[in-house]
Amino acid sequence: MSASQTRYPQAILVSCEIPWDQNEALLEDDFRGSLRANLRHFNHLYIFGTAGEGYAVNQAQFRRIVDIFYEETRGEDIHPMVGVIGLSTAIVLEKLQYAYERGFRAFQISLPSWGALTDAEVLTFFRDVCGAFPKAKFLHYNLPRAGRVLEARDYRPLVDALPNLVATKNTGGGHRRAAELVSQVGELQHFLGEGNFLQGCLYGECSLLATFGSLIPHKVKAYFAAA
Repeated sequence: MSASQTRYPQAILVSCEIPWDQNEALLEDDFRGSLRANLRHFNHLYIFGTAGEGYAVNQAQFRRIVDIFYEETRGEDIHPMVGVIGLSTAIVLEKLQYAYERGFRAFQISLPSWGALTDAEVLTFFRDVCGAFPKAKFLHYNLPRAGRVLEARDYRPLVDALPNLVATKNTGGGHRRAAELVSQVGELQHFLGEGNFLQGCLYGECSLLATFGSLIPHKVKAYFAAA
Protein backbone atom coordinates (compact mmCIF):
# COMPACT_ATOMS: atom_id res chain seq x y z
CA MET A 1 0.00 0.00 0.00
CA SER A 2 1.29 3.41 -0.94
CA ALA A 3 2.26 6.27 1.32
CA SER A 4 -0.39 8.95 1.74
CA GLN A 5 -1.09 12.51 2.76
CA THR A 6 -3.89 11.54 5.13
CA ARG A 7 -4.16 13.03 8.59
CA TYR A 8 -4.17 9.64 10.32
CA PRO A 9 -2.10 6.53 9.63
CA GLN A 10 -3.47 3.62 7.65
CA ALA A 11 -4.37 0.78 10.01
CA ILE A 12 -6.65 -2.04 11.03
CA LEU A 13 -9.03 -0.69 13.67
CA VAL A 14 -10.49 -3.25 16.08
CA SER A 15 -13.40 -2.82 18.47
CA CYS A 16 -13.05 -4.03 22.07
CA GLU A 17 -16.47 -5.08 23.35
CA ILE A 18 -17.31 -4.79 27.03
CA PRO A 19 -18.29 -8.01 28.88
CA TRP A 20 -21.14 -7.89 31.41
CA ASP A 21 -22.60 -10.43 33.81
CA GLN A 22 -26.32 -11.24 34.14
CA ASN A 23 -26.75 -8.35 36.54
CA GLU A 24 -25.16 -5.89 34.09
CA ALA A 25 -22.01 -5.57 36.13
CA LEU A 26 -18.71 -5.15 34.36
CA LEU A 27 -16.58 -8.30 34.16
CA GLU A 28 -13.26 -6.55 34.68
CA ASP A 29 -10.99 -9.59 34.47
CA ASP A 30 -12.63 -10.76 31.25
CA PHE A 31 -12.34 -7.28 29.80
CA ARG A 32 -8.65 -7.06 30.59
CA GLY A 33 -8.09 -10.52 29.13
CA SER A 34 -9.89 -9.56 25.92
CA LEU A 35 -7.82 -6.39 25.58
CA ARG A 36 -4.58 -8.29 26.04
CA ALA A 37 -5.65 -10.88 23.48
CA ASN A 38 -6.38 -8.17 20.91
CA LEU A 39 -3.08 -6.45 21.61
CA ARG A 40 -1.23 -9.60 20.64
CA HIS A 41 -2.38 -9.01 17.07
CA PHE A 42 -3.43 -5.37 16.67
CA ASN A 43 -2.28 -1.97 17.91
CA HIS A 44 -5.23 0.25 16.93
CA LEU A 45 -8.07 -0.52 19.37
CA TYR A 46 -11.19 1.35 20.43
CA ILE A 47 -14.03 1.10 22.92
CA PHE A 48 -17.64 2.35 22.90
CA GLY A 49 -18.75 1.92 19.31
CA THR A 50 -22.06 0.54 18.01
CA ALA A 51 -22.53 -2.06 20.74
CA GLY A 52 -24.93 -1.20 23.55
CA GLU A 53 -22.20 -0.11 25.93
CA GLY A 54 -21.37 2.71 23.55
CA TYR A 55 -24.46 4.69 24.49
CA ALA A 56 -26.00 2.91 27.50
CA VAL A 57 -23.33 3.19 30.19
CA ASN A 58 -23.74 5.64 33.04
CA GLN A 59 -20.96 8.03 33.95
CA ALA A 60 -19.44 5.80 36.61
CA GLN A 61 -19.33 2.84 34.23
CA PHE A 62 -17.90 4.99 31.45
CA ARG A 63 -15.11 6.23 33.69
CA ARG A 64 -14.23 2.80 35.06
CA ILE A 65 -14.05 1.26 31.59
CA VAL A 66 -11.95 4.17 30.34
CA ASP A 67 -9.61 3.70 33.31
CA ILE A 68 -9.13 0.00 32.56
CA PHE A 69 -8.67 0.65 28.87
CA TYR A 70 -6.00 3.20 29.66
CA GLU A 71 -4.16 0.85 32.02
CA GLU A 72 -4.12 -1.97 29.47
CA THR A 73 -3.07 0.08 26.43
CA ARG A 74 0.19 1.54 27.71
CA GLY A 75 3.30 0.76 25.70
CA GLU A 76 5.21 1.40 22.51
CA ASP A 77 3.27 1.69 19.26
CA ILE A 78 -0.19 1.22 20.78
CA HIS A 79 -2.93 3.54 19.54
CA PRO A 80 -6.06 3.43 21.72
CA MET A 81 -9.22 5.33 20.82
CA VAL A 82 -12.24 6.13 23.01
CA GLY A 83 -15.68 6.36 21.46
CA VAL A 84 -18.14 8.91 22.79
CA ILE A 85 -21.88 8.85 22.11
CA GLY A 86 -24.28 11.42 23.55
CA LEU A 87 -27.55 13.22 22.83
CA SER A 88 -26.03 16.65 23.30
CA THR A 89 -22.76 18.47 22.83
CA ALA A 90 -22.55 18.98 26.60
CA ILE A 91 -22.70 15.23 27.30
CA VAL A 92 -20.13 14.50 24.61
CA LEU A 93 -17.78 17.15 25.97
CA GLU A 94 -18.13 15.87 29.54
CA LYS A 95 -17.12 12.35 28.53
CA LEU A 96 -14.32 13.61 26.33
CA GLN A 97 -12.94 15.75 29.12
CA TYR A 98 -12.64 12.76 31.43
CA ALA A 99 -10.93 10.56 28.83
CA TYR A 100 -8.66 13.42 27.75
CA GLU A 101 -7.56 14.11 31.32
CA ARG A 102 -6.94 10.38 31.75
CA GLY A 103 -4.46 10.58 28.89
CA PHE A 104 -6.26 9.68 25.66
CA ARG A 105 -5.71 11.75 22.53
CA ALA A 106 -7.74 9.88 19.89
CA PHE A 107 -11.53 9.83 19.95
CA GLN A 108 -14.44 8.48 17.92
CA ILE A 109 -17.56 10.64 17.85
CA SER A 110 -21.04 10.39 16.35
CA LEU A 111 -23.62 13.08 15.67
CA PRO A 112 -26.20 13.61 18.43
CA SER A 113 -29.27 11.57 17.48
CA TRP A 114 -32.23 13.32 19.09
CA GLY A 115 -32.97 14.90 15.73
CA ALA A 116 -31.24 15.02 12.37
CA LEU A 117 -28.80 17.96 12.28
CA THR A 118 -28.84 20.59 9.57
CA ASP A 119 -25.66 21.52 7.69
CA ALA A 120 -25.09 24.48 10.00
CA GLU A 121 -25.68 22.35 13.09
CA VAL A 122 -23.26 19.68 11.85
CA LEU A 123 -20.51 22.26 11.44
CA THR A 124 -21.31 23.80 14.84
CA PHE A 125 -21.19 20.41 16.56
CA PHE A 126 -17.81 19.50 15.09
CA ARG A 127 -16.38 22.95 15.81
CA ASP A 128 -17.56 22.83 19.41
CA VAL A 129 -16.25 19.30 19.99
CA CYS A 130 -13.03 19.19 17.98
CA GLY A 131 -12.25 22.80 18.82
CA ALA A 132 -12.44 22.10 22.54
CA PHE A 133 -9.53 19.66 22.28
CA PRO A 134 -7.17 20.99 19.60
CA LYS A 135 -4.39 18.56 20.55
CA ALA A 136 -6.66 15.54 20.15
CA LYS A 137 -7.56 13.66 16.96
CA PHE A 138 -11.13 12.80 16.03
CA LEU A 139 -12.69 10.08 13.92
CA HIS A 140 -16.32 10.53 12.87
CA TYR A 141 -18.45 7.40 13.07
CA ASN A 142 -20.91 7.89 10.21
CA LEU A 143 -24.05 5.82 10.74
CA PRO A 144 -27.83 6.06 10.17
CA ARG A 145 -28.63 5.76 13.89
CA ALA A 146 -27.38 9.33 14.30
CA GLY A 147 -30.26 10.54 12.10
CA ARG A 148 -27.97 11.95 9.44
CA VAL A 149 -25.39 10.20 7.27
CA LEU A 150 -22.66 12.48 5.93
CA GLU A 151 -21.57 12.14 2.32
CA ALA A 152 -18.22 13.18 0.85
CA ARG A 153 -19.54 16.64 -0.01
CA ASP A 154 -20.61 17.15 3.62
CA TYR A 155 -17.10 16.46 4.89
CA ARG A 156 -15.44 19.14 2.74
CA PRO A 157 -16.33 22.15 4.97
CA LEU A 158 -15.43 20.10 8.05
CA VAL A 159 -12.04 19.15 6.65
CA ASP A 160 -11.32 22.75 5.71
CA ALA A 161 -12.31 24.10 9.13
CA LEU A 162 -10.99 21.41 11.47
CA PRO A 163 -7.41 20.17 11.17
CA ASN A 164 -7.89 17.64 13.99
CA LEU A 165 -10.77 15.86 12.26
CA VAL A 166 -8.61 13.08 10.87
CA ALA A 167 -10.72 10.04 9.98
CA THR A 168 -14.14 8.52 9.37
CA LYS A 169 -15.71 5.13 9.98
CA ASN A 170 -18.12 4.02 7.26
CA THR A 171 -19.47 0.50 6.93
CA GLY A 172 -22.45 1.29 4.70
CA GLY A 173 -23.17 3.02 1.44
CA GLY A 174 -21.62 0.43 -0.82
CA HIS A 175 -19.28 1.14 -3.70
CA ARG A 176 -20.57 4.66 -4.36
CA ARG A 177 -19.91 6.06 -0.90
CA ALA A 178 -16.55 4.31 -0.58
CA ALA A 179 -15.45 5.74 -3.93
CA GLU A 180 -16.59 9.27 -3.14
CA LEU A 181 -15.08 9.37 0.33
CA VAL A 182 -11.66 8.11 -0.69
CA SER A 183 -11.42 10.13 -3.89
CA GLN A 184 -13.02 13.40 -2.75
CA VAL A 185 -11.90 13.77 0.88
CA GLY A 186 -8.62 11.90 0.86
CA GLU A 187 -7.20 14.03 3.67
CA LEU A 188 -9.23 11.87 6.03
CA GLN A 189 -8.33 8.26 6.72
CA HIS A 190 -11.47 6.27 5.93
CA PHE A 191 -11.99 3.12 7.97
CA LEU A 192 -14.27 0.89 5.90
CA GLY A 193 -15.84 -2.44 6.81
CA GLU A 194 -15.00 -5.80 5.33
CA GLY A 195 -17.77 -5.31 2.78
CA ASN A 196 -16.63 -2.00 1.30
CA PHE A 197 -12.91 -1.90 2.11
CA LEU A 198 -11.80 -3.40 -1.20
CA GLN A 199 -14.09 -1.01 -3.06
CA GLY A 200 -12.46 1.95 -1.35
CA CYS A 201 -8.99 0.61 -2.16
CA LEU A 202 -9.77 1.02 -5.85
CA TYR A 203 -9.67 4.81 -5.39
CA GLY A 204 -6.81 5.35 -2.95
CA GLU A 205 -5.57 4.56 0.49
CA CYS A 206 -8.11 3.53 3.09
CA SER A 207 -8.16 1.49 6.28
CA LEU A 208 -10.04 -1.51 7.61
CA LEU A 209 -12.60 -1.55 10.38
CA ALA A 210 -12.21 -5.19 11.35
CA THR A 211 -15.44 -6.52 12.83
CA PHE A 212 -13.90 -10.01 12.86
CA GLY A 213 -10.52 -8.94 14.24
CA SER A 214 -10.94 -10.58 17.62
CA LEU A 215 -12.17 -13.85 16.09
CA ILE A 216 -9.86 -14.44 13.13
CA PRO A 217 -6.94 -12.01 13.50
CA HIS A 218 -4.59 -13.75 11.07
CA LYS A 219 -7.17 -13.84 8.27
CA VAL A 220 -8.06 -10.20 8.89
CA LYS A 221 -4.43 -9.15 8.61
CA ALA A 222 -3.97 -11.22 5.46
CA TYR A 223 -7.07 -9.63 3.91
CA PHE A 224 -5.77 -6.15 4.73
CA ALA A 225 -2.30 -6.87 3.35
CA ALA A 226 -3.68 -8.34 0.13
CA ALA A 227 -5.53 -5.12 -0.68
